[in-house]
Amino acid sequence: MFPKCLPAVALALLATPLPAEVSTADLFEERTRCLAYVEFYVQREVDRQAGEGVALVLNESGLLMTLSNVFPDWLPPDRIKDLRVFPANNPEPAGLSATYLGQDVVNGWHYLRLDDAEAAADSFDPVSGYGSGTPSIGDRVWGIGLTGARMDYLPYYREASVSAMQPLPLDTWFATSEVAVTGGPVFLEDGRFAGWAGRPLPEERDMWIGQEYFRATMRNPDESYLFLAAEVFLAEAGERVPETPLGGRRPWIGLSGTEPLDPETARFMGLTDQGAVVISEVLPETPAAEAGLEDRDIVLGIDGEPMPRLRPQAVLQRYFERRILLSPMGQPLSLTVLRGKEKRQFKVTPTEAPMGLKEAPLRYFEDLGMTLRATVVRDLLQRREDWRDDSGVIVNFIRPNSPAAGAELEPGDWIREIGGEAVSGFAEATRRLEDLAADANVAEIVFLVKRGNETTVLRLRKP
Repeated sequence: MFPKCLPAVALALLATPLPAEVSTADLFEERTRCLAYVEFYVQREVDRQAGEGVALVLNESGLLMTLSNVFPDWLPPDRIKDLRVFPANNPEPAGLSATYLGQDVVNGWHYLRLDDAEAAADSFDPVSGYGSGTPSIGDRVWGIGLTGARMDYLPYYREASVSAMQPLPLDTWFATSEVAVTGGPVFLEDGRFAGWAGRPLPEERDMWIGQEYFRATMRNPDESYLFLAAEVFLAEAGERVPETPLGGRRPWIGLSGTEPLDPETARFMGLTDQGAVVISEVLPETPAAEAGLEDRDIVLGIDGEPMPRLRPQAVLQRYFERRILLSPMGQPLSLTVLRGKEKRQFKVTPTEAPMGLKEAPLRYFEDLGMTLRATVVRDLLQRREDWRDDSGVIVNFIRPNSPAAGAELEPGDWIREIGGEAVSGFAEATRRLEDLAADANVAEIVFLVKRGNETTVLRLRKP
């Protein structure tokens, strides 16, 4: 397990600046040892899709962490294959093998562990061993960029000045320009760890193509100008290392969507000095419904603390979701709610969230060329269906030029009946389809499918 004492140890190390004779070039070369490049394959039904991303080395036992976008959130962990880790400058041409540990349910970060700790020690140093520090506005910071495989993961130097700090909702520093590869480290001038570069916020840009003018929203996927504060990062990194690849249990209270209170309404209601979140929908038979919450309630506070005023406004939604995810299941959470003109208090007790996409069972029928997946709450909410209806199955994959493709089945179809009989869930659907596929007296399999707002009958001719 990742040592719980890491943040305190890291903050104690290198509390004073390094000697003046240590050059930036020396620091840069040494600090590249905390950075890694990850390659893997996603095993699909008929092929393998390559994936890649940047990872940061956290401790001496070979624990690494990546940003949430490196591995898709929906991806079942058992489909991650041939995970290899490459040091910056690629001194290990074949890479080092690693094991996927899972995803932090609160921050979305992914954890890996190198399989050979001794080999890892030859190629990597943990970022926690460099000490940490807090920059001030105007301070110079520097970071490490990293090329891809075509240039053997070549590290390169970046620097900028600190321009601002903003909670997003965790304390995040902004630099005057891109300062590190996304997922890479940022350092103070003396080499202490200053923060972890995240994905930059989209920025609006004016574009002219010929005589045409466009307002475009753009983001540099390879480098970032913002970084999570080191102290916050180190404290968060050691809190929730997943015990299984599927991650930990997720608290929920049963809300379908929230949105920040718009600025004009907030001014009218005198709520300009704090944040407020509007509940879009309260799902029936959930902790929120049992507590008495209703659609369009405005949440003003949690456990006696007013909602903070955060910008951009989408950050406030993330703050609210984060507070729910950090709440112990079975322990009441107090919400201060504005309903009409009346402030009210509600006690909501989070329970375990329903099964998510990556946990949903899958079954591939090779002869038919289709994969079925269990129905999850996300499917039902997208279709504006009752979240408690877990009947039927979802078409997860259709192989091109297969009998399923010939039947015009499509990924995302919600199959309600197979062979003229309703199916109550994944187990019954897969058993029913298996029986019909094996029955020599059945020439075609009939599906009742709901696609969008339409329900149709599709016929699959068996090979």
